[in-house]
Amino acid sequence: AGLLLDRRTETAQGFEATFCSNHLGHFELTDLLLPQLRAAPAARIVNVSSAAHAWAVGGMSWGDLDRHRRFGPWRVYGESKLANLLHARALAARLEGTGVVAHAQHPGYVATHIGREGGTHGATAQLMRSTPYVLVTAAEGARTSVHVASSPEAGSGSGRYWSSSAPARPAPWAMRPGAEDLLWSSSERMLASVRPTRRRAANSAGSA
Repeated sequence: AGLLLDRRTETAQGFEATFCSNHLGHFELTDLLLPQLRAAPAARIVNVSSAAHAWAVGGMSWGDLDRHRRFGPWRVYGESKLANLLHARALAARLEGTGVVAHAQHPGYVATHIGREGGTHGATAQLMRSTPYVLVTAAEGARTSVHVASSPEAGSGSGRYWSSSAPARPAPWAMRPGAEDLLWSSSERMLASVRPTRRRAANSAGSA
């Protein structure tokens, strides 16, 4: 799932919607799947990041991840894609030696409906409506994901960033020591308030 909005919007849980949809949801889903992934003979986690992580110049806005003070759509989207990359690095470190590898990748600029489903307005909406004419197809955009998920090359290491089915160099702020750990702890703190609800729902489903 991916989202681009040009106005601050909150999810039902009270999170800023772009960061929640593009990072927090994936972070939580991966956390739920980790026991099964660790139990497998080998497994791979492929985060769909983006070259747009470079838009987050200087790195994450640690003091305002939920965007209560300032919202700029391109910056917020860029930070969500930077979070995907940092999340993969954090997973790689935590899963070292388990048989599970984690990577982040840029699929290319793909002609999807992102930003064209009512979440953007004015000039931003016009830009998003014009982009399909210069973007690659969804099938073409899937190639790097498939390569990272299945190639022997991607299975021999972990924590890398890929583009055009090859290892690529991310922006400098994606490689700052400790940034991945700070993202992990920040994500855990943000999700702590909604996790009891998740557990109650899981327990209810298990006893039904």
